[in-house]
Amino acid sequence: MLKEKRKKFFVTNIVIASIFLLIGGGFFFFNLTNTSPAKLEKEGAVFKGEKTKNDPTEVLVDVYWITPEPVADIDNKTQLWVAQYDKGFFALQASPDDKDIARLIKKGKSLADKPEKLVGKYFDAHYSSNKTIKDYANFMQGLLKDLKADEELTRNFSYYSYVSLSEYKSGQLTTTIAAGVFSLLAAFFVFNAFYTQKKSNKAYEELYQNYPELNGSLEQLAHVASYQDPQLKIYIYKNHLMVDYSSFLILDLREVKQLYHHLLRVRGSRNSSLIARLKNGKTKNLPFKNIGKATDEQVNEVFNYLYQHFPDIYLGV
Repeated sequence: MLKEKRKKFFVTNIVIASIFLLIGGGFFFFNLTNTSPAKLEKEGAVFKGEKTKNDPTEVLVDVYWITPEPVADIDNKTQLWVAQYDKGFFALQASPDDKDIARLIKKGKSLADKPEKLVGKYFDAHYSSNKTIKDYANFMQGLLKDLKADEELTRNFSYYSYVSLSEYKSGQLTTTIAAGVFSLLAAFFVFNAFYTQKKSNKAYEELYQNYPELNGSLEQLAHVASYQDPQLKIYIYKNHLMVDYSSFLILDLREVKQLYHHLLRVRGSRNSSLIARLKNGKTKNLPFKNIGKATDEQVNEVFNYLYQHFPDIYLGV
């Protein structure tokens, strides 16, 4: 049964927007709180070299000293610095232009009295992955030997664990982008809610102004329509074609020069629209319900009716 759905279309879009906003907010909140220094310290996710417990994904580490220059290039994007924590020395992986590294280097010797807290991704070199530095322990042993590092550093160095700022920040960036994408989707559906409502209200007003005999009731259209297909949600009454699907749309057939069915396939789904090219050069898009294989046959019936009653309209592409 035909019935006005002004609020339904609006509410549906707002509900979808709210879902996306909640998801986006969830990502943002996760970024903001999940790896905060206070939370990591409370949970015991603190870097302690090979004695780091529970193999956490992210760790908090107090830096007391760092080499002023990188000691090795890992790949085209990251480098290694040697840093000191309260129990010894470890490697810190970061991008060449990392601002946290620059800040640590700038602080220099003052770090010994006022260590800087850093959050990074923890890697246990006992377990290999595509993101772990290959053969890390042997690589660092050879590197420190080549650098002629002093005995204290080599004796207290963590050869089987390190902290990566680059991997941590990459994960943070991914989460931030996800939050942004979902927030943009939410904004789109909020805009679409008001835009769709405005279009629908305009279509209802046009219908009732042209046909006062409907008494402002869409339900009357089901009884007086000269052509109707409740499955496709397409109705024709006198000089107007109406679609009551994703929103209520109206088309004055006297203004139409060409009309054709446009089918868009997206990952197995079929989306149908009537595309109307108007005599004034404008184009109108009227999405209607696609019911599968029978859609084309039923659209042809709509076109047969239009061919008989509006012969001036060119039907098809």
